Amino acid sequence: PWSVRAFRAGQTGRAAPSGGDAGSAARSVLEGVDKTWGSCGAFSVCDGQPTIENCGLCDGYSVSPFGRPTHPELLTALAFFLNWQSLGHATRLLIDRQDEVDGDHYDFLAPAAEILAEKYPLAATVALGVMIDFTLNEGRQKRYGYAAQHLATCADLAGRIEDFGPVEPHPAYAARLKAKHGKKTGFWSKVEAA
Repeated sequence: PWSVRAFRAGQTGRAAPSGGDAGSAARSVLEGVDKTWGSCGAFSVCDGQPTIENCGLCDGYSVSPFGRPTHPELLTALAFFLNWQSLGHATRLLIDRQDEVDGDHYDFLAPAAEILAEKYPLAATVALGVMIDFTLNEGRQKRYGYAAQHLATCADLAGRIEDFGPVEPHPAYAARLKAKHGKKTGFWSKVEAA
């Protein structure tokens, strides 16, 4: 269920974002996680990490070893990392590009957060937070129960996070939600019940 192919083909029940293939998404994202690649698009695994082989498929594509991930297919690249069980790369992607993650992809982000929560609670918090933000910003009342559960999970995960780095700490995040969305009583009643 976590394959890039399944996500791009819409087998998750949602259409994948347009603009590029999974290989170019992963190549572009991996350039931001200190991977140096040659000019090929064939993926393989080396010591459990996604790597690239020199098979000549990509016609001279080169990647710098230290760039910010810039590929527009963020969720496709995230699916690639999760599929390869490269959770460290998935974590870095979510944290580095947290402002770009589309919280409407709950059917993808909720399981991703669950997978990341054990070893990477900060990345799981980011995934949960973008879903909460989307739900409240868009007034998706049918999702309030899930958003309340996500907020409770974020509170639990916060106790395991030593350094929030560029991610807003949970108490500040919860206070910001209350200030911005305090009148959404349907949501807050579900938070109290969670």
